[in-house]
Amino acid sequence: MLDNRIFYDHEKQGFCGDFIPFYHEGVFHLFTIIGSDWWHLTTTDFVDITNHGVAISGIPELTAQDRDIYTGSIFLDKGTFHMFYCGHNEDLLKDGKPSEVMMHATSNDLFTWERQTDVFLAPDETRYMRRGWRDGFVYYDEKNAEYRMLITGALKHEHSKRWGCVALATSQNLTKWQVQDPFYAPYLYDAHECPDLFEMNGKYYLLFSTFTRWWELHYRVSDSIDGPWKTPKDDRLDNRSFYAAKTVTDGKKRYLVGWTARRENDKDDGKYLWGGTLTVHEVTARADGTLALSPVSTVKQLFTKDIPLALTPAFGEGSGEVVNENTFRLSSEGYLCAKVGESETDEYFLSCDITLSDNASCGMLLRADTNKFEKWCSVEVDNRKNRLFYDHFGKFFWDQFFDEERPLPKAETYHLEIVSKGSILLIYCNGVALSTRCYGFSGGEIGVFINGGEGEIKNLSVKKA
Repeated sequence: MLDNRIFYDHEKQGFCGDFIPFYHEGVFHLFTIIGSDWWHLTTTDFVDITNHGVAISGIPELTAQDRDIYTGSIFLDKGTFHMFYCGHNEDLLKDGKPSEVMMHATSNDLFTWERQTDVFLAPDETRYMRRGWRDGFVYYDEKNAEYRMLITGALKHEHSKRWGCVALATSQNLTKWQVQDPFYAPYLYDAHECPDLFEMNGKYYLLFSTFTRWWELHYRVSDSIDGPWKTPKDDRLDNRSFYAAKTVTDGKKRYLVGWTARRENDKDDGKYLWGGTLTVHEVTARADGTLALSPVSTVKQLFTKDIPLALTPAFGEGSGEVVNENTFRLSSEGYLCAKVGESETDEYFLSCDITLSDNASCGMLLRADTNKFEKWCSVEVDNRKNRLFYDHFGKFFWDQFFDEERPLPKAETYHLEIVSKGSILLIYCNGVALSTRCYGFSGGEIGVFINGGEGEIKNLSVKKA
């Protein structure tokens, strides 16, 4: 069993909040928001995670500006580590003070932090609203020869829920900051949370998370660090349950570090709740400049023991053919499924290649019981609707929750990879990621299915740890 490896939940709270990843000398430092404090996790491989406890805590005084501590960033300058964090106290609004400001702490080792009083960066209320000023992301801009801080801000205007922006502050010394006009303000969302900015293959990428409709992580692309910022056709990274992610690099690979939301009462029909389980993807850039996500290679390497595969027809209309031990050809005008394996646990890594006729929909059954079909999850590559689709048994007319799906451009071959562990499923197909939960079903059969048309599932491999 992998216990609390790969997907980390805080032992007491059962979830983690926004992550602030930072890499230094072979170690990924993953700071995360738990309650009103920053906690400190470390890992070298995103598999084994060590909890070092509270890095910096909120001050339990009614009038303290940083009664609660929210998201920010870590920046190394001249041998000193700088933490820029949001000090939050909603009660200060009634006194005409901002509820959120950016504050400062320093460290020599990333473990012991000392509060500084030289940064108390509040919103400029000629440009921005008094509330909503958090998640400062600091970097050095060589082009403009200055330090910059991207901030979750709100423009001062009356267009309801369209005031969210990425605000900007600049500095020459990391202590005296000047608030500037917005860095990015598209009049789209209520907030642009947890901004992140990085360069890859000559392109610049701006990431931010929004909650205006539901939880979403968006990105923009530019040829310049100053913009203009272009919106890709599919501008989201991962599914509606993956949030507040930022990237980190070790100089070789870049990783996207966020959380997969938990659901109320640990039920598949429970509403989504803030905070969740540490979830990490590898990030690459396609030739056209769009971003692609894939499983973390060290996670894949954990799964080494093959689960035997054999096609056993279950039910449905059509025909199934065994091409070889890990290639299956399916054809149906309706629905056809077959069992191919079984796992006593929910911990395994699955990969395969799928080819489909134009209007076919085909995929994998997980945690299933094909006898009565009252237990199953399905991962579907849908050529009709050009989507990657996750579904499970138990959804009926009274279930008002949105479908779990991601746009999936049509391709000759779809490379599907699935990490299954506990209640979490990480699904990847041709660089598209979909993170989701399955609380209700554990273990069981693994199967293949076709939903109209013809499909072939090739190079199927299922491995357990």
